[in-house]
Amino acid sequence: MSTQAKEASDQRIFRGTDRHKGRYLSITPENSAMKHLVYGRIILDKEVPSAVFATGDFESGLICLSGQCTINADGQTFELDRYDSIYLPRETDVEVTTASAVDLVECSAAVERNIRCSWCVTLMWKRTRRSSSRPADPQLLAPSTSR
Repeated sequence: MSTQAKEASDQRIFRGTDRHKGRYLSITPENSAMKHLVYGRIILDKEVPSAVFATGDFESGLICLSGQCTINADGQTFELDRYDSIYLPRETDVEVTTASAVDLVECSAAVERNIRCSWCVTLMWKRTRRSSSRPADPQLLAPSTSR
């Protein structure tokens, strides 16, 4: 292994992950010490209002750092706001769009099997917190087949 390749694979700090518009995967097993995780950002605005991708062999989680967006995933539509997140199973076709601007973190890992849930959108933290000071109803977190 060359010195350059070793340095790249041992890198632990990645700066400027917010420099690219659209979907950009900045940390992968090929360029970091992480052997199973992929980290990226999806930054959209009026100039670049959408990103389309497929999760392929990876399951992914998106976390909205700022802004709002609409996510179309396998024919279902979800609205995300700041601090909202969504789980995207393996083999999912995804389109992220915004009418204004959005900054999403994407964390992914390769998986061997497809674990289908009835769309696991995590609890919308900001909206729940704003509407109530009591803990979230555990039924909201259960798979829809058990509700």
